[in-house]
Amino acid sequence: MNIYRTIDIAREIGIHVNTVRLYEKCNLIPKPERLSNGYRVFTELHMEQFKLARAALQVEVLQNGLRRRAVDIIKVSAAGDYETAADLTRQYIEQVDRDVP
Repeated sequence: MNIYRTIDIAREIGIHVNTVRLYEKCNLIPKPERLSNGYRVFTELHMEQFKLARAALQVEVLQNGLRRRAVDIIKVSAAGDYETAADLTRQYIEQVDRDVP
């Protein structure tokens, strides 16, 4: 299993290290374990969650509550409730199909 430091995540995803911390603070990723020195330890799950969050938040057409729905999907996924995240994703897609020409 690969493990990553904050700087590793930042470099791989192409974000600032402070953004990594912000995603944690906003509950957009699962809480990482911490070493005895306080350093965060991220896993492949965290890496995939960062990719999900980045992709969902980069969508340009986020109207009619779609951004809020995207954030909800990210947070539910970060909490490990993948079944609910999948249901919310299906609802999101249905709304996009209805609202976006």
